[in-house]
Amino acid sequence: MLFPEFKFKTILIVILSAILFSLPHLYQGPSGLIMTFIFGIVFATVYVKSNYNLWITIVFHGLIDSMFITLAYFDKLGYYNLSNDLFFGY
Repeated sequence: MLFPEFKFKTILIVILSAILFSLPHLYQGPSGLIMTFIFGIVFATVYVKSNYNLWITIVFHGLIDSMFITLAYFDKLGYYNLSNDLFFGY
């Protein structure tokens, strides 16, 4: 078993899974990466709190993606550019 005696192994695994979830979103810039990392933590927490029911996380992810697709369709994702300009200088 991975980390059998480590007290905070669930927290470590949630953070590691959030990092792995966010890395493919590097093309979105630092703001997208940070936002995706936060969503990764939320998804992993929902997964753990739902007694490891993956279907709840899959449906939740689909709803979030549907919301972002709708926002992109209506050109309401300008906060990515704004936050990159304000916090990262590009």
